[in-house]
Amino acid sequence: MSMTATTSIRKRITHATADAYGQVNHELARLSKTLHWADAEMPHWQKDNEFIISGYRRAQHHWRGTFQSVFGYLHNETVNIHSHLWGAALFLYISFAIYAPSRFPDLSLKDFVVFQTFLFTTIFSLGASAFFHTSLCHSEEMATRCNALDYLGILVQIVGSFAASIYYGFLCHPHHQLTYCGILVAAGFAAGFVVLNPLYQQPTHRTLRTVIFTAVGWTGGLATAQAWWTHGWDTFYNAMGYKWLLLAALTNLTGAFLYAHRFPERLAPGRFDYFFSSHQILHGCVILAALSHFVHVSTCMHWWYEVGNQATCSA
Repeated sequence: MSMTATTSIRKRITHATADAYGQVNHELARLSKTLHWADAEMPHWQKDNEFIISGYRRAQHHWRGTFQSVFGYLHNETVNIHSHLWGAALFLYISFAIYAPSRFPDLSLKDFVVFQTFLFTTIFSLGASAFFHTSLCHSEEMATRCNALDYLGILVQIVGSFAASIYYGFLCHPHHQLTYCGILVAAGFAAGFVVLNPLYQQPTHRTLRTVIFTAVGWTGGLATAQAWWTHGWDTFYNAMGYKWLLLAALTNLTGAFLYAHRFPERLAPGRFDYFFSSHQILHGCVILAALSHFVHVSTCMHWWYEVGNQATCSA
C-alpha cells in the first residue's frame, strides 16, 4: 500500500473518531440534568445572572420532574430552595414549640394573634420563595406566576413583621396602632395588587411600583422613629429590643446590596455557580433578619408582660 493511501486512511479514521467523540459528547450533554448559560437548550427565562455560568436545570414542563430536582441532584438553585424551605420549617417549629402562651399568663387573644401572624407571614414568605425557586425549571409561564407569588410573600412578611412591631411599640397608644397599621395594610394591599396584576409589570408603571413599595417600607420606618420618640432611646433600643429590629434591617439591606451588585460572582464568573452566590447570601440574610425580628418581638412582649410595664399605660 502506498504512503499516500495509508495517510488518507489515517485521516479518515481520525475524522471518524473525532465525529464519534463529538456525537458521544453531544449525547452526554443532552442527557445531563443541568445546562450551561451558552447551551442552545438553556431556557431564556432562567437567564437572570450572567455571572452564574452553569448548573441550570432543563425545562421540565411538568411538576414531577420539577419537584424531583429539589432533592434529586445538585444545581444552581439547590441552596436557594433548601435555605428557605428549611427556614420555613424552622419558623413553623418556633410557632408550635418554642412560643407558648403559658410563658405569658397575662397574654390576651390579641397578643397571641399578633405574634402568630408575624410567624405565619414569615413562614409564608419563606415557603413562597422556596416554591418560586423550585418552579424556575417548570416553564416560563409557571416561573412568572410563582415569581409574583414570591414578591407577594415578601410584602406579606413586611406587613406582618412591622405590624407586630407597631402593636408592641404603641401598646399604650391604640390610636397610633390603628393609624400606622391601617396605612401599612393599605399600602400592602396596593403593592400586592401591583405585584399580581400583569398590567403593572410593564416598564411604563415602574414609577408607580416604586412609590407603592417605598410607602410600605416608610410606614414601618416612621412608626419605628415615633416609638423611639415615645419611649426614649434607652428603653426603645435596649429594653424593648428595637436594636434587634435595626439589626434585621441592616442584615436585609446588606443582602439586598450584595444581590443588586451580583457580588461575589461578578469577580469570578462560574466559581460561585453552586455555592455562595449573591442570591444565596441574600437568602441567608433574610433568615437571619427574620430571626433577629423574632428576638425583637419576643423582647417587646417580655418587656410589657414580664417586667410589668403594663402599669405605665395607666400612669
